[in-house]
Amino acid sequence: GLAFMDDTPQEQMKVERLERKESKHRNQTTEESMKYFKAMCSGSDEGAKWCLRAKIDMSSVNGTMRDPVLYRMNLTPHHRSGTKY
Repeated sequence: GLAFMDDTPQEQMKVERLERKESKHRNQTTEESMKYFKAMCSGSDEGAKWCLRAKIDMSSVNGTMRDPVLYRMNLTPHHRSGTKY
């Protein structure tokens, strides 16, 4: 796939991206990624640990291209749509 689910803590993720080191979850199967994505979307405590990251290029000189986070769970209601997903 072109994305993966990751539960790496934010500070560790920052260090890994600076060192151009791949996440331990980067090469997980699509089935594993979907399982964690569904857990994240369910709003569970387990799902709160996971975020969706793009698989781009960890060797890029541009740090923002090193597998950025695309989506993470946020339980704060949206100002317009509330809690509707």
